[in-house]
Amino acid sequence: MTRIDERVSTHVYKVKRISKEEMESIAGVCVYDQPPFCNAACPLKLDVKAMLKAAAENDFKKAFKIYESIAPFPLILSAGCGAPCEEKCRLCELGDGIAIGDIERAVALSGGAGEKRSIFRVRKKKKAAVFGSGLFALLLAGELEKKGYPVTAICGEADEEEYLRVAAGFLREDDFYTELKRLRGKDIAFEFNAEMTRELFEEKRGGFDVLCASEKAALDIFPGAVRDETVVLLSKGEVDSKKIRVEFSLEDMDMSEFQDGATYPQIKEYVLEHTGLKVSNLYISQIKRKCGIEVGKNYNLPKSEDSRQPQCPPEKEKAIREAFKYFGMI
Repeated sequence: MTRIDERVSTHVYKVKRISKEEMESIAGVCVYDQPPFCNAACPLKLDVKAMLKAAAENDFKKAFKIYESIAPFPLILSAGCGAPCEEKCRLCELGDGIAIGDIERAVALSGGAGEKRSIFRVRKKKKAAVFGSGLFALLLAGELEKKGYPVTAICGEADEEEYLRVAAGFLREDDFYTELKRLRGKDIAFEFNAEMTRELFEEKRGGFDVLCASEKAALDIFPGAVRDETVVLLSKGEVDSKKIRVEFSLEDMDMSEFQDGATYPQIKEYVLEHTGLKVSNLYISQIKRKCGIEVGKNYNLPKSEDSRQPQCPPEKEKAIREAFKYFGMI
């Protein structure tokens, strides 16, 4: 086989010979060979098409197996799933699409409580602990257990039923007890009646490789933390015995965003909203210097004396100055 590689003149083409294997490889990358719209719309990347096909063939055991691959607690997921895949179904363009949410619910119900994990399945060496309770803690513990990690759930509840009630109290009673049976069948160890304190966390951290916490537990353990703060724990290795030194200088940094006034994004947004003009950080820093506003020593300066930088046009300078006035910077 031959393939035209590129056109080198009006009448001459460069031709490259390719093997059968290369041809099949090229043919395999078909623009239409993409995930179906319903699959792509699922945030958990469920193979919706395969699940629907199995359900259509009345093979609900296979359909449930596909669904369970992304859902450690299928009834909880099906109860809270908004089925974004349904509105993306291409059949909606022709009229009524497939009621994927209803089929998802039927598939989840068909699986029952599942079977207890085999004691002979391969388990990973690294151990994980999940502090706290709630939906996040439950699903995280279930996902880690599914991946083969020995998991310990450390919570303040008295037993599995209370633990599940906190996470999934919205379930119907029959669904709740089905999921409770499923939870008890998983390889998840529990430590109940635990008080979420820093002392407990420090006591447990040496025995686990991975430590996770629900939002509430994290705030109890680290009282000074805020909701969006990320706590990074290095529980293994020789971190305690080695010093990590980080040095940086404030001299070359633009500290204006930490001072009174507006940030660069705020100035850009104001200018765009009021004038329709887009301005760059470079233009803003140039006008700051003109107005005597402090800018980092080397912030947006040319790299060499010979290099030329674009200068802020008059209409944009006027718009930036108006923004400075609005934010009380001049």
